[in-house]
Amino acid sequence: MTKFDPKEPVQFRHAPEQVRVVATDLKDDRPIVIAVTIAGKETVGYRHADGRVISGRDSPYDLVKVPKKYEVWINFYDDDGDPRGYDSYSYSSRAIADGSADTTRIACIRVEFTEGEGL
Repeated sequence: MTKFDPKEPVQFRHAPEQVRVVATDLKDDRPIVIAVTIAGKETVGYRHADGRVISGRDSPYDLVKVPKKYEVWINFYDDDGDPRGYDSYSYSSRAIADGSADTTRIACIRVEFTEGEGL
């Protein structure tokens, strides 16, 4: 997962609660003030400048950037028996994939993934 940035949407490392950064300039060794929504009510918490609960150690309650979700459409083409497999090209929508396809396309597949998934 990508590095914590207080200007972007954040979540806890383990992710179930809704978290928002309230301030980043508290005059304290934990300058980040967060609001955590639990059962419809907000609770205040504090984090170090790097988003961690405990300096230098990972915790499930550290702040991390909310990973971006993607959707692409992939056109597949048989590469005329080439032993390396198939050629493929990805597009941001089905309409663009269809408009870019030629008559040798053998499949068009929708793929959803989250940033960092599978790494």
